[in-house]
Amino acid sequence: MPRVEDGLRALDRAHKKLIDESLRKEFADSLEIDENLRDGRDQENRWDYLLGYGVTNAVVGLEPHSATTGEVSTVIR
Repeated sequence: MPRVEDGLRALDRAHKKLIDESLRKEFADSLEIDENLRDGRDQENRWDYLLGYGVTNAVVGLEPHSATTGEVSTVIR
């Protein structure tokens, strides 16, 4: 079962470093969804993380891997 973590605790250490240090404290919570939702959906595209941005109460999808311009439509979907 997916689990919401405080702050950026759900992120791998290497992925957390991709977020500017001055912004890290602004995220209220995080959820690692890629592995938690993989079972039975191995071929589906999904974000790696969902982050709760406390300043605006928005949810931000994070895919911390490089992509080429040819993959823009996949990311938008």
